[in-house]
Amino acid sequence: MSRQCPFLEWSGGYRCQITKDRILTGSAIYENFCNNYESGYSRCPHMKGDNNSSSCFITSACVKAKNLPDDCHELTALRAFRDNWLTNQPGGKEAIEEYYAVAPGIVEALCKKTDAQQRFESLYADFIVPCVALVDAGKNEKAYELYRGMMDSLMEDII
Repeated sequence: MSRQCPFLEWSGGYRCQITKDRILTGSAIYENFCNNYESGYSRCPHMKGDNNSSSCFITSACVKAKNLPDDCHELTALRAFRDNWLTNQPGGKEAIEEYYAVAPGIVEALCKKTDAQQRFESLYADFIVPCVALVDAGKNEKAYELYRGMMDSLMEDII
């Protein structure tokens, strides 16, 4: 059974939380993307993220919450991990596409929470710092497992 898009909300009709566009049940976009999230998210025109090499949405939000610069070790290490290791793994490019598809919406949703600062600081301490330590130690598989756990946790929290 496929999962419905976590950014599809009901407000007197379906709307995309990313774009605020109205989504009609039975429409091509609903059937191809919103109602078939698991196979449609990476192609959804509403959820496509910025796919440039510097994008690290969740980590960027976390380091911003910690008042760290864009060239801090955390962002540099995780960008290198993504570009040099993950992209070359089986399913790695797809995982990166998934991240670009959902991460901007996750950050946007977290920013709307009254405890956003605390949430970003917790993500930093619980996931970002340990991931970077694993990457620094060359334990890339473990870093990726932790990253996937973070993403799964965030998706459950946002849904």
